Amino acid sequence: MQSVLLKVVADYREEGALIPDCIKSRMEQLFKIQGEGSDHVISICMCHLNLLMEIDPDWVKEILIPMLDWQHPASEPAWNGLLCVEFPNPKLTQAIKPYFLNLFPTIEGFTWDQYHYEKAAEWLGYMNIFNRDQPDGLTNNEMRNMLRSMSDITRNGFINWLGCVGRKNDNGWTDLVVPLINDVWPKDKRLKTSASVMEWIRILGGSGDSFPVVFEAVKELLIQVEMGAFPLYPFKKGDHSIVVSFPEQMLDLIDRITLNYPQPSYFSEVRKILDTVADTNPELKSHPKYRRLI
Repeated sequence: MQSVLLKVVADYREEGALIPDCIKSRMEQLFKIQGEGSDHVISICMCHLNLLMEIDPDWVKEILIPMLDWQHPASEPAWNGLLCVEFPNPKLTQAIKPYFLNLFPTIEGFTWDQYHYEKAAEWLGYMNIFNRDQPDGLTNNEMRNMLRSMSDITRNGFINWLGCVGRKNDNGWTDLVVPLINDVWPKDKRLKTSASVMEWIRILGGSGDSFPVVFEAVKELLIQVEMGAFPLYPFKKGDHSIVVSFPEQMLDLIDRITLNYPQPSYFSEVRKILDTVADTNPELKSHPKYRRLI
């Protein structure tokens, strides 16, 4: 089926013609087959929705896009197929945006790999970060509602994706990631968990020279949690580590996440960082945060 569909798409895209009615009629008959057969056909079509939208947008809007309605019996295979797309093109995204607004928590009711949920979250993030002011974008309020509606594991995976956005784009931390954290990220107490703290620590560890501005945005999302031996390893790399470059902010970070009586293995790592902090800026040894931790 996939090879036939690709041949049809290639032929009619090249000719600049609509898909013939006879082919569309046959495909619509296949959609109505009972059982997994129709699910497979629907999923394959949705995998190629960008191209189908380019060739025959009216048919796509009439027949395929309504399958993304969460009340439609074919919504599960439809979304499963759509999530195979790298990212929907702007016209397609604009057409299906109403369904995106209920993506979470509905999609997590399907029994899928976690990869699918995190990819869906990344799509939403892209729509907000890069297309916020466009018809195919998500407003800050819409994105905030989606973040609240995600499961903890999906939301924490989204934090990891934010780290990729910060590292892979010019001025990614200051222009893209920090505004989302400041203006969009929900500050609900229930969302501040040990797992989320670990993810924030990871992206802080990869923020390099942007560490101070990223930490300023993230710090109110941190809480004191029980941690094991190696959560702080990203901060100790090389002679120009974040600890050496920004000792005062690093002391603030350690203070915000460290319990009064941490595990010995974790405290051993903290002591090494505090030694570097003190060597870099001896005045911090008299700071109340340093004295509490030492």
